[in-house]
Amino acid sequence: IYCSATSLLKGVIQNNFIRTKDIGISISGSPFVDVFFNNINVDDSFPNNGSKALYVYHGASVNTNNVIVKNNILNNNIGGYAIKLPHGTGVLLSCNYNNLYTTGTNLVYDGSTDYTNLSSWQTASSFDANSYNEQVTFVSATDLHIAGSPVRLDGTTIVSVTDDIDGDTRNNPPFIGADEYVAALSGIYTIGSGGDFTTIAEAINNLYLGGVSGAVTFKLLNGTYTEQINLDGAISGSSATNTVTFESYSGNAADVVVTYTASDSASNYVLRISGAEHLKFKNLTLTAGGTDFAKVVSLENVTGNLEFYGNVMNGYEITSGGSSENQSIVYCGNTNKLNNTTFENNTLNYGYKGISLQLENSIPKTTNLKIIGNNITCKSICISIRHTDAVIIASNTCTNFSYEAIYLASCKNGFVVEKNISNTYRGIYLYSCTATSSSHGTVKNNFFSCTSTGIACWDPNYIDFYNNSVNITGSSYPSSYSLKISGGTNNTIVNNILNNYIDGNAINWESGTIAECNYNNLYTTGSTLVKHGSTDYATLAAWQAAPEGFGADSYSEDVIFVSSTNLHIVSTPVPLNGTTIASITDDIDGETRETPPFIGADEPNGIYVSVKVFLEGPYNSPTMNASLTLPLNSPYSADPETVSSIPSISGNEVVDWVLLELRDANNSSTVLESQSAFLLQDGNIVDLDGSSPVHFTQPSGNYFIAVKHRNHLGVMSASAVGL
Repeated sequence: IYCSATSLLKGVIQNNFIRTKDIGISISGSPFVDVFFNNINVDDSFPNNGSKALYVYHGASVNTNNVIVKNNILNNNIGGYAIKLPHGTGVLLSCNYNNLYTTGTNLVYDGSTDYTNLSSWQTASSFDANSYNEQVTFVSATDLHIAGSPVRLDGTTIVSVTDDIDGDTRNNPPFIGADEYVAALSGIYTIGSGGDFTTIAEAINNLYLGGVSGAVTFKLLNGTYTEQINLDGAISGSSATNTVTFESYSGNAADVVVTYTASDSASNYVLRISGAEHLKFKNLTLTAGGTDFAKVVSLENVTGNLEFYGNVMNGYEITSGGSSENQSIVYCGNTNKLNNTTFENNTLNYGYKGISLQLENSIPKTTNLKIIGNNITCKSICISIRHTDAVIIASNTCTNFSYEAIYLASCKNGFVVEKNISNTYRGIYLYSCTATSSSHGTVKNNFFSCTSTGIACWDPNYIDFYNNSVNITGSSYPSSYSLKISGGTNNTIVNNILNNYIDGNAINWESGTIAECNYNNLYTTGSTLVKHGSTDYATLAAWQAAPEGFGADSYSEDVIFVSSTNLHIVSTPVPLNGTTIASITDDIDGETRETPPFIGADEPNGIYVSVKVFLEGPYNSPTMNASLTLPLNSPYSADPETVSSIPSISGNEVVDWVLLELRDANNSSTVLESQSAFLLQDGNIVDLDGSSPVHFTQPSGNYFIAVKHRNHLGVMSASAVGL
């Protein structure tokens, strides 16, 4: 450079890749020049100890102290200088945040002295106090994009330089040289105030600039992050072993809240994944602050390899009016697959749908999709999935006020729906879900508490319905049913409790073929127990006598559950023994199945006891007074229970603690088990939640029942009672 410039109109040399065999940048007789963000590589097959990456030469007639040199990589690989100043340091106004490197003996020459290393140059000149002396490697001798650096070469921000040679945005602080290089990440990094990265966006920017060379974990420090997590595009180097994880530092989702309020469809997400794989999200709270646009997780252009564990996802609470997929908590559209993807132990609150995965309908379908142990509360469908192969939906708790807990459409081959609990309008809806003779679909060990329909199927093939408990309650609805099948072939219905308390059917078999239907409890308060096509069967005996010959070992009993939504069994008029199914070894609680097993999802373990007594002291016909201030600790040493508060039941308050005992049927003086319990005003004795019958671990059988009170005589049944 041999040009004129002024203090107001300075010359600038910035963001260049310069490969040379002698001199990289030569400034001769040119004042007021800024040299920023250049990669200079002096390289040749022949050594040249007179070569220099930067050469600043000023004659006596030229103003001095006007050249600024910052954020440059000045590499000399053939034995010469990184910087040579034949007229001394007076030509420089500022020189700092550079990388000075040579393979030769002398690093810098200032007109009178050779400096062999960076520290001696810093001491003598006061320049380059924040500079480096590292052997940076480039992609090649002519391609000066950074291939590697022993340390991160952070420079200083220069306001006028916002991008690099490729147009990539400069970080803060920027990497020195013409290439905004970020080294591949590997290991554990913190995000938040005082962390390795201040914001999530900064961490993601570095993730995409450098990629990964090993497994990476970003731990978010406690706090609220008002920003989005946008993972847009494949992450270089990521793989099944080189995963990228975002998780709370403490391991507690409540400690880290990521929240964003969207105003349009383009920005409608708190977490967006598009084209990225091998990602994990653990123990975070993700909250959508929007209304019409309130997605929490948006999955776009994805193929899978995603994991979500222990997160809390909060959508918009829809209490009235219309709603749409724009308000779903987790949404994936129908041009995507989600292979090898898991949602486990997450809590999803509010929103239109909970997990809505409308996947691509092509062969092969999405495989190895698992939705396990989530707690989902939403307006519409809790779990909605289309087009998968062998999906697993297990141990989820679903609550909504319309539509299904679980909706599966065109899900094929060996899918499993088990140990789920629903408190919903409908339990499970299977639409065109077909398996094969060698790989049946299975719906087993579920609690479906519903106000309309328990299990509904259209065109199912080779689906086994085993050991489900269905309880239909609410307003009278003769068109309701515990189980409905329309079309399909080779379906099996065994060991289920199908109770309908709103006058509808236990089974509505509209069409299709059933391979087996037996060992079920079919009960209704209505006039038609089973409806097959246009034929109504009012009683179990009539159904058993039908031409199909089903239900020979079935029951029609009024099963008593703990509550309308807790389908653990309190009592049945007779033991509801089913038939052993080799593939079902436990119940919804993981308790081992007996031989023969009890039908339904609950293998009764122990017994529930409902007892009613009145205490003479507080008795005030027809109930008792509940005026005592009660201790939180049971006064009975036989079962010293403690509660955090005394339950409050409007109109039927707790009167006092009592002790309930089960005694041996052959010797009434032998106490087998004792339970502290609460006595209500109406005389009922309940468990410590204030409503449930008292649970004992003893097996079914005959027992004397005794009730003790600290200020009254005890009372015992006159004879052993069958429980």
